[in-house]
Amino acid sequence: MRQRKFTIGITGNAGSGKSTVARLFRAYGAHLVDADAIARDVLARHVTEVVETFGPDVAGEEGIDRKKLAEKVFLEGRAEELTEILADDIIRELQNRVEKAPPGPVVVDAPLIFEYRMEDAFDILVLVTAPRNVLIQRLMERAGYSRELAEAILNSQMPDEEKRERVDFVIVNNGDLNDLEREARRVWEAIAEGEMEDEDEAFDF
Repeated sequence: MRQRKFTIGITGNAGSGKSTVARLFRAYGAHLVDADAIARDVLARHVTEVVETFGPDVAGEEGIDRKKLAEKVFLEGRAEELTEILADDIIRELQNRVEKAPPGPVVVDAPLIFEYRMEDAFDILVLVTAPRNVLIQRLMERAGYSRELAEAILNSQMPDEEKRERVDFVIVNNGDLNDLEREARRVWEAIAEGEMEDEDEAFDF
C-alpha cells in the first residue's frame, strides 16, 4: 500500500501533556515535528532583538533565560511583542520540516496552532486538555513557575472550550501516565481506522 504524507496537529495549553501524546504517536510510527524545539532554536537566533525589547535581565549565561523571559512576557502582558519577533520564523521552519518529512503520518506538537491560525494546515487536529487547576499545579511543579506566572501563561492562551469545537479528537489528561497512554492509543487507532477506509489515500501504520 502506498503511503502519503498525512499531518496530525497536537495542541493543548501549557501543562496539558500534549508533548507526551506527541511522543507516544512517534512511538506508534509517526514522524514528529516539535514546535517547542523549533521555538527554542528561533529564540537563540534572535537573542539581540529579544534583549533589546525586553531588557538585559532576560539574558542568561547561555543565551536567553526562558523563565525570566516568560515573567516579562506574561506578567507584563507583552506576549504580542514576542510573537512579533518570533512567529514568522517559527511558522516558516515548521512548514519546512513538515515538507521535508517522509511519507506517512507526520505529528506536529504545537501549543499555538489556533493562536497562530495554522489549523487549516492539518488533516487531523487533536486537543490534549486537563482541568485548569491541574495545569497550574503541573506548571508550578515541573517548570518551577509561581502561581501568578502559571495563571498568566494560561490566560494568554485560547481556552480549551473554544478549541474543543474546532478539533477532531480530544484527550483528557487528568489521570496517570497509563491512563494517558490508553487515551493516546484510542485516538491513534481511530485516526488509523479513518484513514484506512480510503485505500487510495491510506497510509501504513
